[in-house]
Amino acid sequence: MALKFFFKTLIPKPAIACYHLALSLIADRWYGHPSGKMTVIGVTGTKGKSTTCFFIAKMLEEAGFRVGMTSTAMFKIAEREWLNPDKMTMRGRFALHGLLHQMVKAGCRYSVVETSSEGIAQYRHAGIEYDVAAFTNIAPEHIETHGSFEKYLEAKTKLFSGLKKQTSGDLKNKKVIVVNGDDAQAECFSVFPADVYYRYGGGTFQKSSSSVNFHDLQAKDIQSGAEGSSFRVGETLFQLHLLGAFNIPNALAAIAVALSQGIDLEICRRALDKIRVMPGRMESIEEGQDFRVIVDYAHNPSSFEALYETLSRIPHGRVFHVFGATGGGRDKLKRPEMGRIAAEHADVVVVTTDDPYRDNPQKLAEEVWEGIAECKVKSVKCKVKLEDSTIILDRKEAIVEAVRQARTGDILLITGKGCEQKMAIGDRMIPWDDREVVRDVLRARKTT
Repeated sequence: MALKFFFKTLIPKPAIACYHLALSLIADRWYGHPSGKMTVIGVTGTKGKSTTCFFIAKMLEEAGFRVGMTSTAMFKIAEREWLNPDKMTMRGRFALHGLLHQMVKAGCRYSVVETSSEGIAQYRHAGIEYDVAAFTNIAPEHIETHGSFEKYLEAKTKLFSGLKKQTSGDLKNKKVIVVNGDDAQAECFSVFPADVYYRYGGGTFQKSSSSVNFHDLQAKDIQSGAEGSSFRVGETLFQLHLLGAFNIPNALAAIAVALSQGIDLEICRRALDKIRVMPGRMESIEEGQDFRVIVDYAHNPSSFEALYETLSRIPHGRVFHVFGATGGGRDKLKRPEMGRIAAEHADVVVVTTDDPYRDNPQKLAEEVWEGIAECKVKSVKCKVKLEDSTIILDRKEAIVEAVRQARTGDILLITGKGCEQKMAIGDRMIPWDDREVVRDVLRARKTT
């Protein structure tokens, strides 16, 4: 791993880009262009991609189709589903095209592909013949990787700009663009040629200067509480049993995709009503304890804000928050900001190790703590009790400490990794699952 990193620093970036592109195209050819034998739905954005993919897959299955899916959270080939064992949204070129090939062999009519900006920048999407491109939302992230927000945005839009260029497959599908009409950047994703355009949202859509004729999908009568959310599209009432009003736009995006494939609202409603858990996304962990434990993937300031907004709708006592900051040169500016937001909303914060990669875990934790300490000095909204909060680099010990302090009616948040199966420390990938670790801690607590 270290040798690989060293050589990457010596090779010019254009040469690396050409290498990545060539690998993807060779992999596509090697596996016989599997994406051309299915209807491929690509989902991109900053937040909600995995959940949206999951919703889409379940709606397609409810309609009677065999479906494949690849996302940050999990993989799916027809009836088989398993957690993503890799620490990447899009697998390497041969692995990704090989997965698509397996979907074809399993008789999948649809493939839902979570498509990340980093995956696009590294040409992992090259050779995949997308038929539907869906945009969830966008906020500054991975800025160190892309260089600027504008370049990050440009990487996302490449999924959409390529739709009309790919018509060589066996299936002659209409090209569909689906955008979040409530997002300020919606027009950046809807200016590209397509056959059909859908726009979804819960508020007033952003004005568009283009001549695109949208099919509009708007949520009405929105409700959100401790047991989930509900909303209405036309005369159809939808119930979501997942925590968080932020799942409503994810559901709307999935409904828009389903409608574009001729699936009616009632089928979409039935599919969403059957979903009780999305792995690692506001997932409640129950081991008989008298306080609530929630594991979530939230790892940036906007996700923290959405998470705390959800908690405000749930009756609770104190809030404990265990989280850390990702290393590897990722989003340095957000670290103290995450600390500040946590300090304004949580009673106790335990800063720990997330995925430090080659960075110093202590330094990463201290950068988060700077935001907590600054909040205590400058913000009248600061809620955190510094005497109970601390830095514990060992992630399991951090969870143990939060569980030790938690009492009846409290909420314990463990964020940053969700259902990821590994932790990146130095050049090693260590097996890890926050959900299983907290279950072990809770079980041990009962025996003491």
